Amino acid sequence: AGFILLGVAGFHHRLDGVSRTTTPDGPIARALRRFSQVSLSVLFGETVLAEGVARGVDTLAPGWNQSLTAAVLFGIGSAGAWALILRRWERANYCWSIERGWIRAMAALGRPSTRLDCAAG
Repeated sequence: AGFILLGVAGFHHRLDGVSRTTTPDGPIARALRRFSQVSLSVLFGETVLAEGVARGVDTLAPGWNQSLTAAVLFGIGSAGAWALILRRWERANYCWSIERGWIRAMAALGRPSTRLDCAAG
C-alpha cells in the first residue's frame, strides 16, 4: 500500500507538479478535486456501484475475485469509472449529490456552506 501511495504522489507530482507559471490544474489535480468535493456521495455510491458490478461479474465468471491481482484491477477500474462519472457530474454542478443536500440543510439553519464553491465557478 505504501508503494502505491508513493507512486500516486510521484505520478501527481510528475503530471501536476508546481510550475513557475500560473497554469490550470493538471488532470490528476482536477480528478482529486472532484473526488474531494463530493466525497460523501462517492462513499455511498461506491458501495452500491462496486457491489452491483461485482455481483454481475461473479455471475459471468464465478470466483473471479479470489486473487490479489483481480482485487487490485477491480479497484483501479472502479477508481477510473468514478473519475469519469465525476467528470460528467461536475458539468451538472453535482446535482442531487449528498453534498448539495447538506448545503441546503445548512443554509436552512442559517449556516451557509462553501463546500462546493469551486464547482460553481
